[in-house]
Amino acid sequence: MYLVKSPLFYRWLFGNKLIWRIPVTEKTLFLTFDDGPVPETTPGIISILARYGIKATFFCVGENVKKHPSEFECLLSAGHAVGCHTFNHLKGWELLNNGLCGEC
Repeated sequence: MYLVKSPLFYRWLFGNKLIWRIPVTEKTLFLTFDDGPVPETTPGIISILARYGIKATFFCVGENVKKHPSEFECLLSAGHAVGCHTFNHLKGWELLNNGLCGEC
């Protein structure tokens, strides 16, 4: 299992402006998607989630939101939560192949 906690410094810096923890009393699954929205996958995911009455959190790449605003609007209008997953997302494998990775 992969568990991640934000450094305490972030909690001090941003305080109550961000959600750090969601208290639950029963077993709960939080479904998340990263790197969208993109027209190749986002509409299909939204459709499947709607079919089963499921809400998810989409951690969006700002560059993709700028390129595909209608897909982003669909996420919001469907009632899904959104979060920021950076503005542009470098492709790690391309960095390795281009010698830009320090471990290459």
